[in-house]
Amino acid sequence: LQQAEANVTEVAYQVGFNSTSYFINQFRKEMKMTPLMYRKKKLHISSHH
Repeated sequence: LQQAEANVTEVAYQVGFNSTSYFINQFRKEMKMTPLMYRKKKLHISSHH
């Protein structure tokens, strides 16, 4: 997710999920934010370094 080239669906399949929505729900439970929120946060942090 930290690499902007892959979309969330591609990431979900790359890590073994067959459902994007299930991946998003599991990611939200674990990380307390959606994958897109995580990506925006990481990109924002890396752009300030």
